[in-house]
Amino acid sequence: MNHFAHQRVALAILFLLLCLSWAIVLPTSGVSASASPSPTPTCQGAIEIVLVFDGSGSITNANFLTLKDFGIRLAQSLVVGWQAARFAVIQVSNTAQEVLPLSDNATTIREAITSMVQLRDNTNTAAGITAAQSELVESARRGVPRLIILMTDGNPFMPDRSSNVARQEAVQAAQAARSAGTRLFTVGIVGRDGLDEAFLDSISDAYFSSSDFAGLSAVINQVIGGACAELPTPTPSRTPTATVTPSMTPSATPTDTPIETSTATFTPTFSPTPTETATATATLVPAGERASETPMLTPQPGTITGTITLPGVIVPSPQLAGEVIVILYRVASLDSYYFTPTSDEAGTYIIPNVPAGEYRVLVKHRPSATISSGMLIMPSGGNVIYSPGVMVPADADANGLIDLNDLLYMQQVYGVNADFNGDGVMDERDVALLAG
Repeated sequence: MNHFAHQRVALAILFLLLCLSWAIVLPTSGVSASASPSPTPTCQGAIEIVLVFDGSGSITNANFLTLKDFGIRLAQSLVVGWQAARFAVIQVSNTAQEVLPLSDNATTIREAITSMVQLRDNTNTAAGITAAQSELVESARRGVPRLIILMTDGNPFMPDRSSNVARQEAVQAAQAARSAGTRLFTVGIVGRDGLDEAFLDSISDAYFSSSDFAGLSAVINQVIGGACAELPTPTPSRTPTATVTPSMTPSATPTDTPIETSTATFTPTFSPTPTETATATATLVPAGERASETPMLTPQPGTITGTITLPGVIVPSPQLAGEVIVILYRVASLDSYYFTPTSDEAGTYIIPNVPAGEYRVLVKHRPSATISSGMLIMPSGGNVIYSPGVMVPADADANGLIDLNDLLYMQQVYGVNADFNGDGVMDERDVALLAG
């Protein structure tokens, strides 16, 4: 082979290498190689979902990333929007931290979970469930299903109380949420810490078990299927196809005029498509003889079973017994109801004859000079278990005075909503309630 042939072969090889390098570097159809499209949502419907992430110290950095990815995939499994699903995000450790209130923006939800920084420390399961339920009570759309999805690798644990007390608080928080109509799903990651799955199952409407964090991908579809099953059944859209046939000729006199009775054939359009055609018959009442509406049932009063929990006090204890002041502020009108039950040595008190409604709750335990604030829904004739968590000293900053500074301290340090009467401002009226 002569000199020029060698040059041609070398140039051909060089050209081939350049083509290969362009194929590797240049993106195909303008899409970055690192871009991963969001999965297609599995179902659509109006629902409020709060994702509660365990941020305790038993979870490694890598596993917390896996848990966050699991939450993102859950949020992407439903169509998000004002008339569809909304998501809130809460992280729980020693306390509950609201990462994102209920949102109908898919991008905002994904970014909130992605940017969430792990809190570490302990596992205050009760605080997470209570915070989730409070968010639903305060912000959920009326008549829309409510769901809490708790993701945890540990049993309830707080160093300032026994494990039995921490578990009982979780039981009470779960019962309060479920009795108010909220569904509770729990995803347990068994790991190596001896997770009590029977306990988590007992407080949940549905329990999903994963052997470890890597195994979450194996249960994701089960959780998504459970969430989709909570959506309301779609109402079929009706397309009349039959001709309306009057049963009588209308009279010009409006008093005793029978209005026509008609039949209309329609085909429901929701999926799956029904195999048979439904026929709807509508009977219209003559003018002046309108059918009376179905009478509204009078709401029946219910009962609150509350619990006082004091820091460092183990049940039972005489320190838990004594006079309790409970003030309920109706959310819709700010009307208030004042009760003075007595708690026993288990910290339990009972309030009968509570009108049905949605309330902001202020609880004061006189013997210990402590206070708590929360939300509660009393269904008609219901029996609601209310446990707002550990009580906070009324003199929160421990300076010997009860003033506006205590309200600010409660809110900033303890995470307590110190707008006790729910009028939108923290002022002297809230101080008076705190000191009373």
